[in-house]
Amino acid sequence: MGGDFNCHSREWDQDVQHHRTTAILLVETAASLGLEYARPSNYGPTTTDTLSACVKRAVEHQGRSDHIPLSAKIPLRHAVPKVKGRTLKPFSDEEKEFVADIVLDIGDLSGYHPTTAEEVERMTSAIAGAFSTAWKKHSTEYVVGPNSREYWSDDCTRALEEYRREMSTENHKAFRSAVKAAKREFFDKRIKEVATTNKRPWDLMEWVKKRKSPPCKAIQFEGWLCHNLGDLWNTLHSTYNTASDRPVDVSVLEELPDEPERPWPKFSQLELRQALEACSARSAPGPDHIMWRHLKQILALSECGDIIIALANGCMESGHWPRHFKESTSVIIPKPNKPPYSAPKAFRPIVLLNTLGKLIEKMISNRFQHDMIKYNLVDPNQMGGVRQRSTEDAGLFLTHLVRLGWAQKLQTSVVALSTTRLSSIAFDVAQFFPSINHQFLLAVLEKLGFNRRVVAFFGSYLVDQFTTYAWNRDTSDPRRADVGVGQGSALSPVLSALVIAPVMKLFRKRSAGLGCTLISYVDDGNIIIQSAGVDTNCVMLWHAYSIVFELFMKSGLALEHDKTKLFHFTRARTGFDRSLDLGYAPYTGDNPLRPKTYWWYLGFYFDRKLTF
Repeated sequence: MGGDFNCHSREWDQDVQHHRTTAILLVETAASLGLEYARPSNYGPTTTDTLSACVKRAVEHQGRSDHIPLSAKIPLRHAVPKVKGRTLKPFSDEEKEFVADIVLDIGDLSGYHPTTAEEVERMTSAIAGAFSTAWKKHSTEYVVGPNSREYWSDDCTRALEEYRREMSTENHKAFRSAVKAAKREFFDKRIKEVATTNKRPWDLMEWVKKRKSPPCKAIQFEGWLCHNLGDLWNTLHSTYNTASDRPVDVSVLEELPDEPERPWPKFSQLELRQALEACSARSAPGPDHIMWRHLKQILALSECGDIIIALANGCMESGHWPRHFKESTSVIIPKPNKPPYSAPKAFRPIVLLNTLGKLIEKMISNRFQHDMIKYNLVDPNQMGGVRQRSTEDAGLFLTHLVRLGWAQKLQTSVVALSTTRLSSIAFDVAQFFPSINHQFLLAVLEKLGFNRRVVAFFGSYLVDQFTTYAWNRDTSDPRRADVGVGQGSALSPVLSALVIAPVMKLFRKRSAGLGCTLISYVDDGNIIIQSAGVDTNCVMLWHAYSIVFELFMKSGLALEHDKTKLFHFTRARTGFDRSLDLGYAPYTGDNPLRPKTYWWYLGFYFDRKLTF
């Protein structure tokens, strides 16, 4: 393999001082083909083109000459396997018949009200069977190859077959006209949908400024490279289930008062409609192939709505979550700005659940959101996972706290040059959603006064979960996932907020003498200290961080110390660069935690004087 790749690197050009991602990928690609860089022996005044080769010295074939032949084996490109699947064309006659058959089949369940786990399983299996039968009957098989196009239509296929059969100029023109018409119809429809339906103009950016997928190296786990799919699935499963053996100390909740147990009324048609109205028609379907568009058409009939409400009430009454709803697909996607994408933590699992199960989860989530606010179950400084508390609220709260501190100091100070310093330390919870401990979560629900039937339901909801990992077009075998809550479930934000709530309340109680403030946004937390000097702030931050670390550890969660950040808000000319010995590796001893000059937090950029 040789040529001018327009790729500069110090590996083959001593005048270049860098070895960037493009050069790294070139070397790795050549190595995957069994090639290594061949350094030329006759250096000249010009830059030699990159050359990689895998040659063998054929000594046994040497003739009369004093030269021996060199042999090279060049692997040809393997054929790209075609992927088969089934699809249902949106808004087609087949889709209408698909919905009609489901309505007809589940109509037999009208008037059925399950109260036991066995009855819930039987009813769920009947509904799932109706979905599956209708899908197999009305969906069509498709094949995705390397040359597949999203705009391709049946007219394009017929025109291409005609051209291949006769190879005439007229048929070639007809084929090009069919392709052009298919493109025009597809893109006009897409633009109209963006402009009138979802009103998301940035959805068109992938046409004019398409973002390329980040280049990924071979995934490394515990010093080993994952060169086959089996190793990759084991690595991903181990990464997202690290909390399975993590100890918890439920006794830490004894410091908080017990909330009185509250009743759990049955679900109503209004709750079903409210949960369904907020669902996007563009979200990806789960393993049952049902989209929100289909479910809205099915549940438009009150009789079908009553059937789903009866199933939801039966789940809560029996304290059982059906096995069908415990099956999911975890799609692995890269986190933004996490190069070089060689560690599994640089990727995030997004869970695709069965759509009907997601609807029931949304109904439960809406109830939880109501109770969290009405009964003050979460801390006022919890900004994530709670409705009406957004990233803007977190940014405004932090800015207000900084300026309030400055204003108070200027009013009470007797020295004109003294200013109030506000220091904050930001921390991150490692693999937050996959690491939530089920034992601790159930104890929190009981502590916060949720009905015993609700606690029993989540005892069934959280166990015996199975997920299939999806990496590009490859999928794994089903794997047990009995830790954490899946990112993609409507319950994950509220459950995570409820797990964090005791930590926030206990920290407020234990740090009363430090005069500090703790705010959180899902898995991002900030400890804020206000005093007359940065040196004093650092001492109090050290004590406050120790309290937070202990509380999270007893909750079954771990802090990522290497992601911790320090920032000093001060208008003084000195003290803004004061470091902090965190007391935990890697920021301890000779490597203290150094403050940031600029801080990016939840989409906001802060500097120490708030001059942004």
